[in-house]
Amino acid sequence: MNEARREIAILVLAVIVVILIAMDTTQFFFRVDMTEDKIFTISPVSRTLFRQIPQEVHITYYVSDRLKSLSPVPGHIVDLLEEYAAYSHGRIKVTVVDPSRGQAADAVQRLGIVPQQMQVIQQNEQSVAEVYSGMVIEYLNRTIAIPFVFNPETLEYSLTLTIRRILRNSPATVGILVGDPTKRLDKDYSMLDEQLGLSFTVREFRPGETIPLEVPVLVVLGGTGLTARQLVPVDQFIMSGGHVLFAVKGLRVETTRRLNAVVVGSSPLLAMLESYGVKVGREMVLDRSARDYRLPQFVFGSIKWMVLGKYPEWVSILPQDVSASNPITARFPGLDLLWPSDLRFMGSRGVTAELLVESTKDAWLMKPPFTTDPFDIVGLDGSSYPTKGQYALAYALSGRFHSWFAGGRVPGSGAEAPYERLLTESPATRMIVIGDYDFASNLMQFSDSAYNALFLENAVEWLSSDSDLLAIKTRNFHDLRLTHIQDPATRQRLIFLVEALNVALIPLLLLAGGAARWYFRRERMMIARAGGSRPRVRRLDR
Repeated sequence: MNEARREIAILVLAVIVVILIAMDTTQFFFRVDMTEDKIFTISPVSRTLFRQIPQEVHITYYVSDRLKSLSPVPGHIVDLLEEYAAYSHGRIKVTVVDPSRGQAADAVQRLGIVPQQMQVIQQNEQSVAEVYSGMVIEYLNRTIAIPFVFNPETLEYSLTLTIRRILRNSPATVGILVGDPTKRLDKDYSMLDEQLGLSFTVREFRPGETIPLEVPVLVVLGGTGLTARQLVPVDQFIMSGGHVLFAVKGLRVETTRRLNAVVVGSSPLLAMLESYGVKVGREMVLDRSARDYRLPQFVFGSIKWMVLGKYPEWVSILPQDVSASNPITARFPGLDLLWPSDLRFMGSRGVTAELLVESTKDAWLMKPPFTTDPFDIVGLDGSSYPTKGQYALAYALSGRFHSWFAGGRVPGSGAEAPYERLLTESPATRMIVIGDYDFASNLMQFSDSAYNALFLENAVEWLSSDSDLLAIKTRNFHDLRLTHIQDPATRQRLIFLVEALNVALIPLLLLAGGAARWYFRRERMMIARAGGSRPRVRRLDR
């Protein structure tokens, strides 16, 4: 009897322990991430952030129950949110709410969460449903909304970025300076504006306008026609510790005038960059690794793209030709440069340079007069050109830069600079120089290079001192382009090998397997007919 009571007591205690463990999932949980890059595992960057949260952060996930019934994605998001909260050890609380119930819809929309229309097909009938899938992050009296969430792979990055910025209570802003007076951010660079707007507040600056230090990063698109006076605010922004990305080249392509290309003459911007250590060439880089030139055709109200063939003036950067150590390119998403110029690091006191992007070894330089007509494409080989080789196309610079306006006067004018005192040396800061600016424009639609905007967003992240977040953001990036084999002869041999494998070898293996099965089956039948034993073969000696 005592033994029976002891076993019952042990069983009851075991059940109580299991219940307590199940109730306290913030301390005890287990999950296996089988993905290649562990994209559903909370990263060390996020875990470090959790230890820096002084008071509770509340995350509310507003999701429609109908969306849960239509897609498995909300379930994956809830799982990740629960694991995110579990790793925070109580510093983050998560609530899941269906805003379509009761009177919550109006209040949620005032927070910035708006419904999205989704096509639904049920019982052979198509309808449109309005569903919610957004988040609100609250800390103290601060609130930030993520209007729409539907990608579990990038959710951790968005959450960690938002929580870090809500803790700092400082808006994430990136400045854009369009140097060409004929171009506009909302018209010619709208795709870039939209991509940067996912993570930053984008603010446009006019040439010559002062850039405040509240803006951590400035992106300069073009600007070889800017005057020295208009460049003073950019230089002083760098001297104050600001970070700048220069997208600039030594030639200009008139995209509205039959692609006429001309060399840039005397340019204060190019002279200023050379004083920082980078010289921008006045020639055009062409490469065998190139994008197709495409023209849009409108067919029955939709756009179809007519491909004209490889266009070596549009250089396609390969994964093996980017820096493997820099977070921007460690997980390379792809990059295509349109009519780029080569760059050379000339050296500058206190500045170090990292080669970020370069062409393949099969690139060459085109000197003026430039041939840019896609119907008169220059040969793809480039072997006959004396300038064939590999060329630098982007540098990442770090260190202390020296002002081009040292002495307090604007070069080329007798007027005093519009500053009480010009700074002549910067603190430790960062700079990126890319030998092209057309790649950032909406021309990326023509070259099918939407990943160009993503590359620029990664570069801005690195410049904004949030480079550790790139470890989260880029771990699920893969270069999906079929560009690893550039040699035509090698590619043709592989195509022949694949065709032979599929057309000849696999059918022969199937025939051989069928023949072998028929033979062994025939042998078993003969043995069975002979009485279950294989007939012996008598050896006859001579």
